[in-house]
Amino acid sequence: MHILVIDDQKPWCTAIKGLLTPHEHFVDSALDTAEGFQKLISRKYDLLLLDKNVPVEEECFNQLEKIASLKNSTGAPSHLKSLQIIIFTAYESVKSTIKAMRLDIYDYLE
Repeated sequence: MHILVIDDQKPWCTAIKGLLTPHEHFVDSALDTAEGFQKLISRKYDLLLLDKNVPVEEECFNQLEKIASLKNSTGAPSHLKSLQIIIFTAYESVKSTIKAMRLDIYDYLE
């Protein structure tokens, strides 16, 4: 499985990679959503693990809306159609959870 981790905390990216790589997953990372979005467009990933606060929640949701829009467009790269998205956060927010679920994410971990 090819996994992209987007988190502005490099130690978290490194830790997630360390946990998943021994299980034969290819793990790539980006420290901001702009870099992550470019990687999503240019490479095939099966799963996106996205920190909700990268570095601010609004930026996360702006990129999720772009990804959702692109996935549903007719000209979207075929590899984006099957992309699964999991958002993770240390900060609970019912409003954010509802907003994320409306964007067709696979899971939301608090």
